[in-house]
Amino acid sequence: MINLELRHLRSFVCLAEELHFARAAARLNIVQPALSAQIRGMEGMLGVELFDRGRHKVALTEPGRLLLAEARATLAQAQHSIEVVQRAGRGEAGHLRIGYTGAAAYSGLMSRLVRDFRRRAPAVTFGFEELYPTLQRDALLASRIDMGLMVFLPSFRDERLAHRVIEHWSLVVALPATHPLVSCDRIRPDQLQGDAFVVYAAHGGELGGEVLDRIGVVPTDVHRAATVTSLLALVAAGLGLAVVPSGLAISTTADVVFRSLDLSIPPLEVSVVYDATTMVPALMNFINAFT
Repeated sequence: MINLELRHLRSFVCLAEELHFARAAARLNIVQPALSAQIRGMEGMLGVELFDRGRHKVALTEPGRLLLAEARATLAQAQHSIEVVQRAGRGEAGHLRIGYTGAAAYSGLMSRLVRDFRRRAPAVTFGFEELYPTLQRDALLASRIDMGLMVFLPSFRDERLAHRVIEHWSLVVALPATHPLVSCDRIRPDQLQGDAFVVYAAHGGELGGEVLDRIGVVPTDVHRAATVTSLLALVAAGLGLAVVPSGLAISTTADVVFRSLDLSIPPLEVSVVYDATTMVPALMNFINAFT
């Protein structure tokens, strides 16, 4: 088995460029006999002469000319591999699997974060999966995603999971444009009693229902929507009101109006959630960039 090493190729390329043993040895910072021994060793392993050695000049043989192009390509690939590994170690390369909620996508938060991070680390690639918050938690604990982008709820606490807050969202109410409460700048929870509501519900959970319980509103009727888009469409159709994070109040439809809620509860923590026991460098770089 031929056991050529990168140092052999570097010495060969240097001598092929200089065509002078003394100058090549000086460039390599080794003594001339050591360079001669390396080249002789290469020729012995390959079974060919790479250089014609005359008294006054050194020239490449045909096998030497062919090896020169291959050696340069091999050294360039080796250097590229080193740089890729170093970038990955700094979090500037790699692959991030991101779980996100419909609210994070609809609000524009996810696209803004990914766009800004790509400017910082263009060699990082991404995989995306829209997941209900409880499914993001399960996917993180099963190592199917690297990070989740969602409102972090107290019920999600786990000794392995950590979160960094990206934004704070207050709760607002989405109303059909014809609803009488549209005339109010700020709405109290008691003013919502006696109305039908549309709640966000998917995969066996009702985040919207939890929110209504939290602010003490008992709806007369409940319609369930599995996506943010369908939730706002049902509100626009007049089927009910919806209490939603303020990040969704970017809808441009004239059929839905958003109003502030007069609440004493703290705002929602929109967070990057991750398994602190299995962090990759690109994830730490992402987190540090925005928190």
